[in-house]
Amino acid sequence: MKKITFCLVISLAVAALMATPLTLRQCRDKALLHNRQLKASRQEVLAQESNRKSAFTHFLPRISATGMYQQMNNSFEYKTPDLALPVADAQGNIIIVTDETGNPVLDANGNPIVENWALLPSRKLTVGNTHNYGAAITVTQPLFTGGKVLEQYNISRYEKAIAQQAMELTRQEVLYQTDQHYWQVVSLKEKVRLATQYKATVQAHLEDLQNYRDEGFITDNDLLKAQVKLEQANLKVLQAANGQALASMALNQLIGNDLHASIEVQDSLNTDWEMQEKSINEKSRPELAMLESGIRIAQSMQRANLGRYLPNLAFEGSYVWANPNPYNSLEKEFGSDWTIGVVAEWDIFHWNERGFDAATLSHKKRALEHRISETDELTDLEIQQARQRLDEAEQSVASAKKAVEQASRNLAMYQDRFAEGLATSSDVLDAQTLWLDTNSSLIDAQTQLQLQHTALAKALGTL
Repeated sequence: MKKITFCLVISLAVAALMATPLTLRQCRDKALLHNRQLKASRQEVLAQESNRKSAFTHFLPRISATGMYQQMNNSFEYKTPDLALPVADAQGNIIIVTDETGNPVLDANGNPIVENWALLPSRKLTVGNTHNYGAAITVTQPLFTGGKVLEQYNISRYEKAIAQQAMELTRQEVLYQTDQHYWQVVSLKEKVRLATQYKATVQAHLEDLQNYRDEGFITDNDLLKAQVKLEQANLKVLQAANGQALASMALNQLIGNDLHASIEVQDSLNTDWEMQEKSINEKSRPELAMLESGIRIAQSMQRANLGRYLPNLAFEGSYVWANPNPYNSLEKEFGSDWTIGVVAEWDIFHWNERGFDAATLSHKKRALEHRISETDELTDLEIQQARQRLDEAEQSVASAKKAVEQASRNLAMYQDRFAEGLATSSDVLDAQTLWLDTNSSLIDAQTQLQLQHTALAKALGTL
C-alpha cells in the first residue's frame, strides 16, 4: 500500500513538472476555442447574418428570365367564307345600279347592288405550328408594400441579435464550467499537498514513538494507534491524488486536451481575480436581451400584418421574344417587343384572416412581456442570492483561517508537551487530525469563494 501511494505521488509530481502551468485565463480561452456548442452558436449567428442580407435584397429590383418551348399536336385553324367585295373606280367611287327612276336597286337583304364586284375566295387561317418558342426578361421594382418588406428586414436583424445573445449565453456557461473545473483542480492539488504534509507529520511522530517504545516509555498500543493513523494518511493521499487525476481529466476534456494529458494549474486559491462584481448594480443578462428582441420581432410582425391591408405597388418592365412572330403575320421567325408599367395588387377580403393573425400576434407579444417580467424578477433574485453566498464564502474563509491558526498552535503545543512527557500520543494524533480537518475546510472555503465570484459574475451577465 505504501509503495503504491508513494509511486502515485511521485508520478503526479513528475507529470506536474513536465506539464506547462496553465492560468485560468488560458483555460478559458482554450475552452472557448474547443467547445462545440459555442461553435454551433457561431454558425447560427452567421446563418442569421446571411438571412439579414437576404431580407435586404427585397428592397432591390428583381431581374428574372423565362423561356418556353411548346410542341403542339394540332394547330388552331379558322376558315373564312367566300366574300364578294364592291370595287371602286379610278376616282374611288363605287357605282351603284339604279332603276329608270334613278333609285338604287336593292338585293333581297335590302342592300344596294353595286355595279362592279370582286370575289374574295374562302381561306383557311392556321395559328400556331408544331414548334413554338418564347422568352422574356422582366425587371420588377417594389414601390410600396405597406411596410412589409421593411419589417421583414427588421425581423431578420432582431433574429440575428437573438442568435448573438444565445451565443453569449453559451459562452458564459462554458466559462462558468471552466472555472468550476479549474478551481476543483486547484483545490485537489492543495489537498494532495495537505495530505502529503499530514502524512509526513504522522510519519515523524511514528518514528518518535518507535524510539520511545524501544526505550520502554510507551506501550505497543500507542505505537499501533500511530500506525493506523499513518495508514489513514496514506489513504487520504491516495484519495486526493485520485480526485486530482479525475478533475484534471474533466478539465482536459473541457479545454480540448487529451484526457490523460499532463496538466498543471498555475493559480492558487489565494489568487485575487477582478473581484468588483459586488459593487455592480446593473445586469446584462443574455436571457433578457433575447426576450426583448423577441418582443421587437412581435412588434414588427404586427406592423407587417397591418401592411397586409394596404395595396402592393411595383414597377415592371419586360422585353419579350416570340416565334412564330406575332408582329409579322406569324412568320417562322423571332419577333420582339418591350413593355413597361405599374402593377397594383390589393387583397380586399379573405374572411378576416388578417384580423385573426393580428390577434395571434397580440397574444404572443403579451406572453413575451409576461415572460420578460418574470425573468427580470428571477434574475434579480439570483443576483441577490449570489451576493449573499459570496458574503457567506468570505466569512467562511475568515473563520477557517482562524481555525487553522488555532489548530496549528494546538498541534505545536501538544507536540511540545509530548516531548516533555506531559501529553499522550493520542493527544498529538488528535491534534494532527484537527489540523488536517481545519486546513481541509480552509481549502474548501477558499474554493467556494472563487466559485462564488464566478457565480455572481454569471448572475450579473458580466462573466
